[in-house]
Amino acid sequence: MFSQYKYLNPMIFGLSFYSFRKRYFEITGYGMYKPVLKKRIHSIAIRVTKAECLDLPDVTDIIQHVDLETAALRMADRSGQRV
Repeated sequence: MFSQYKYLNPMIFGLSFYSFRKRYFEITGYGMYKPVLKKRIHSIAIRVTKAECLDLPDVTDIIQHVDLETAALRMADRSGQRV
């Protein structure tokens, strides 16, 4: 998230990721962080669902079967993959 806002407007969260993390996250364990910036995010961003902004058709699955070459079949057999 930091890099996206830095690209859009570096003044929102500053230029340093480490300063960003120190200011907007709490350390909850070794290498684990908990965000505390939800208010800040909601003040500069909006959330829009796909249903609210797009009129898309239903998903269409296209299944194409292909025949593997002999060498590829042998490799699949050796690795135990089901072909």
